[in-house]
Amino acid sequence: MAVFRMDIVLYGEFFCGSFHDAHLFKECPDVRGKIDSIDLSQLDLSTVPNTTIASEFAAFIAGALGISKFNLIPIPDELIYPEFPPHLTRVPSTVPKEYYIKRPSVLGHDGKHTLTAETVLQETKVGEVLMKNPHPNIAYYRGCEVVDGRIRGPFWDRCAMTLHDHLRAEKPLDVEHFLQGLEDGLRHRHNLGYCYNDINESNVLLDDDGNAVIIDFDLCMLQGKTLLKGGGHPGFTLGGMQFSDPKNDMYAFRQMLEHLHGPMTDYQWVDDEDIGEFDDG
Repeated sequence: MAVFRMDIVLYGEFFCGSFHDAHLFKECPDVRGKIDSIDLSQLDLSTVPNTTIASEFAAFIAGALGISKFNLIPIPDELIYPEFPPHLTRVPSTVPKEYYIKRPSVLGHDGKHTLTAETVLQETKVGEVLMKNPHPNIAYYRGCEVVDGRIRGPFWDRCAMTLHDHLRAEKPLDVEHFLQGLEDGLRHRHNLGYCYNDINESNVLLDDDGNAVIIDFDLCMLQGKTLLKGGGHPGFTLGGMQFSDPKNDMYAFRQMLEHLHGPMTDYQWVDDEDIGEFDDG
């Protein structure tokens, strides 16, 4: 029998348990504000059969948001949450508020592929490596949440805000200090045999002291491995990247450096000859 979970998670998409509507933002651009104002006390599902809970809930939310309906796509748990290998670290039942759990994104999921579960497991395994080899400029991994024998997401230490939000708020930034920390974090990953493959302004945080802290490791893989999914962020990505390669990080770092600091021809780590064979993504 199907189990319907009524959690609402909003990380750039609307996610209701194992159901997802990929077109929500097109019909309701102000979805974040409207969801915050929804009064769930007006929803009574106590007499609703299990088989129709999801559709009843979706109809209630659609009405509150002023859209016609949700086209719900059922996604089995095994396509989102991988099985928990017992040798990995599991967080305690009481999780400190300083921890942040990264929930899997199901934006655009067709209800068939296993890529989401694969990337969750990959990021969790990378977290285990980082836990044994910590670095001040890389988010600290705390373990993963496990429900019904499956990983629901990895936990990381929280930081203040992303570089993107920091710049958007026009907050002061010690550019030299920030870039040095970012480079140190990337070098540490490379020395462990891994490449990040997805550096951009939304995947680097600043802590309370203005230090760069790298997050989001679903594309972080051993050098030479085929990337699980097409990756990178517009403006920070090498065209045609298919494999985990230090050049991906070097290119993205150069783009960020030039954005924050302007063109720098004397920077030693980022060598144009190393990445010149690729086109911008």
